[in-house]
Amino acid sequence: MNIRQLEIFCTLCREGSVTGAARALYMTQPAVTHVISALEEEAGCPLFDRISRRLYLNASGRRFKEKAEQILELFGELSVNFAESEEKTPIHLGANITIANFWLPKVWEEFARLYPQTPVQVTVDSAARIEEELLAYRLDFGFLEGNIHSGRLESLEFGAYRVGVYAAPGHPLASREICRPEELVQERLLLREKGSAVRDVFDHGLYGLGLTAEPACTSVNTQALVRMAGQGLGAAVLPEPVAESEIQAGRLKEIRVEGLFMENRMKAAWVKERSMTGQMKRMMELIRKRTQVR
Repeated sequence: MNIRQLEIFCTLCREGSVTGAARALYMTQPAVTHVISALEEEAGCPLFDRISRRLYLNASGRRFKEKAEQILELFGELSVNFAESEEKTPIHLGANITIANFWLPKVWEEFARLYPQTPVQVTVDSAARIEEELLAYRLDFGFLEGNIHSGRLESLEFGAYRVGVYAAPGHPLASREICRPEELVQERLLLREKGSAVRDVFDHGLYGLGLTAEPACTSVNTQALVRMAGQGLGAAVLPEPVAESEIQAGRLKEIRVEGLFMENRMKAAWVKERSMTGQMKRMMELIRKRTQVR
């Protein structure tokens, strides 16, 4: 016995005929008859008297109808309450610093506009920590760059950005059209910490050229590197979106390096085996939409 059977039974009682019930439920008459016969078999007694090819509720049917209507009313309340409860359950997002600065705010703003009843909680941390939080089910989605290391995570690429080398306009290499990578590694380098996506793509690019870097400064704070580079303290490896406004303001200039092209791909990640909640499905739709229009 299931909810659908009870809905069909109560509709038949309300409409007064198999024909009317079939029309109201967009079913065939034989299908309605089959459901009622199965319901009577499960109930262990006839629920209708069949007289001259018409159905009339008998005493058992009237008692059954009273209970069925109560169950359907409770089920309707449960469905509404659960939908409202799920809508108000927070969605937990995690992002690394670059994505949190330049991409996530737009998605967060749009999600909040479309689904104002759903709270959004955001964690900003390293890619490694975001993966850990995803695998511990403390995050619904993680927004990361570079490689995803766990095979338990599914991902969707939604964008990419260049990584470049930037320095104050007065830096010796900034006035050059292009410099050799061997020259760059001799300069005072301002880098993100190892394990960050920006540092990884830089180290990997140098490794492909047979070189390694010894930074003068290592920082988890991208803006600190921007300020130091702008004050002439060295050449910083930065995401292009971070450097753009500084270049326009005349505080930084890009240093072109022969053979060194760096790009980070941005991905949304989630745990494969996890069932998606309504909020997660709505967020995924939003991510896919933004992926299609970029």
